[in-house]
Amino acid sequence: MSLVNSNINTISADRKSESELDPDALAFIIATGITDPTEKIAINTLVIDLKNGGVWTKLQAIYPVVGGTATTHKYNLKDPQDLDASFRLTFNGGWTHAATGMTPNGTTGFADTHFNPNVDLLSYTSGTIGVYSRTANATDGVDIGCSDSPADLYIRPASATHTFLYGRIGPNTIATTITTDGFIALTRGTNIVLDSYQTGLPIPPTNTNLMWTGILINYNIYLGARNAGGSADLFSDRELAFGVIGPRLNLTEHLDLYNAIQTYQTTLSRQV
Repeated sequence: MSLVNSNINTISADRKSESELDPDALAFIIATGITDPTEKIAINTLVIDLKNGGVWTKLQAIYPVVGGTATTHKYNLKDPQDLDASFRLTFNGGWTHAATGMTPNGTTGFADTHFNPNVDLLSYTSGTIGVYSRTANATDGVDIGCSDSPADLYIRPASATHTFLYGRIGPNTIATTITTDGFIALTRGTNIVLDSYQTGLPIPPTNTNLMWTGILINYNIYLGARNAGGSADLFSDRELAFGVIGPRLNLTEHLDLYNAIQTYQTTLSRQV
């Protein structure tokens, strides 16, 4: 009898714990099947921090990369359904999935977000992409982005000859000395401005050429490589532990986003 009562109490405690979770966090936890208490806490805190920072409603795709498997890593926190229309990831080529993140093999690995800027961005003059990399190296690869000549939108943090962030929309290039790990983001604010951020703070551009106007890229954004007109290239081998896509964020929102992500990574003991 006491064993039965103990089991009932345990179940009740679990239900109470879930009832106290943010509904959006709970939906993601249920969809992924995540059971680890620390991961649940991290996800719940992340959602609350993003909402408190005012960026939750702005972001259209959030990839927490949690749970350690391809199945759990594929889900979009904003809409955790196993559907292309929900921007869940479809993995291609070689990937390694672990509790610390997901790593493309650098030659064939990429993930299709099913997010098409031409269709899904609210405005051509308003866009943000970002990734959290756990690898500092000089591999010439794109961690997130797509290209449809003459317009481009991608983050290329390093190459064999350049140890800088390479962000581009049309002919506009941003390049500055930077490490390839941590949270890196690009935001397009107007027709002629592209801002780069690392650890939530702006990075001064070294090139301020005007961007192409009136053009949106009609190809899906990839993670772990660039989608160049429908074909993956510039493969990355950096371990990714987060990804975001959405409209323009201002300086305060970028800092709030970074702080929420860094707290999340620290809870999971995988921060850089």
